[in-house]
Amino acid sequence: MRKIKSIILIFCSVLFFQCNQKKDVEKKSKEEILIAEHIYKLSGDYTKLELFKDSSYAFTISQKSSGYEKIEKYDGKYLIDKDTIKFLEYGFRYLDGDKAVLKNNFIEFLNGKMPLKLKLKTTTINIKNSSDLLNNQDFAFFTYNPNYYNYFSENVKSYDLKKVDLKTIDEVLNKCIKENPKRLTKQLSKYYKQCIAVKNSKNEIEVFVFCSCNKIFDKEEFKYQINKVYDGGDCYFVVILNLTKKSYGKININGRA
Repeated sequence: MRKIKSIILIFCSVLFFQCNQKKDVEKKSKEEILIAEHIYKLSGDYTKLELFKDSSYAFTISQKSSGYEKIEKYDGKYLIDKDTIKFLEYGFRYLDGDKAVLKNNFIEFLNGKMPLKLKLKTTTINIKNSSDLLNNQDFAFFTYNPNYYNYFSENVKSYDLKKVDLKTIDEVLNKCIKENPKRLTKQLSKYYKQCIAVKNSKNEIEVFVFCSCNKIFDKEEFKYQINKVYDGGDCYFVVILNLTKKSYGKININGRA
């Protein structure tokens, strides 16, 4: 009888150990290796992406207003290839796309039905960020996609700006303001600059720049999406620069309300 009890006790101990070991493995595989988010300060909305060690992801978007709240959740599998996140099986269903890039402390979705950027909050992934670009607080950068940003007149390809390019952008914008004093009455230091850069067929660097008064938008908010404003005068203007030629094209300035 004692022998049977001993066998049962040993069996239960082994089973208990195996269960705990399995839970530890499952817990470890569900460890977050990346969290990225966007908090919409004006509306209270919240967007969050979590990547887990077991190659699964969870995406949550919460929309709130007075007397209303809607929460959507999506999950699936992913694969990381260098600086690119590939969403497997059904893709990233919220956007109907399957690809995002890790760049300059953001995740930027590349081929969905609309643009989306999320800021990295925590990650254990080794990401090659450009500190030269991260330290420029007046700039925001967006990857060219003709489905979102069809601002260029010919076949072009996306280009990643460098520190020297930012200096040229400021140089050409200052020239633009100086040569149009009646239309542009503010100093360049008063503007945030949202940039989309490409190389054209002549291998010249062109940059679409949307300038907005830096007191209007939150210092972080303008980095998530291209602002669309329909009045405000010269507090908002758009221009395409040719950095290779150090020239600028037509200036589009907002009307006054």
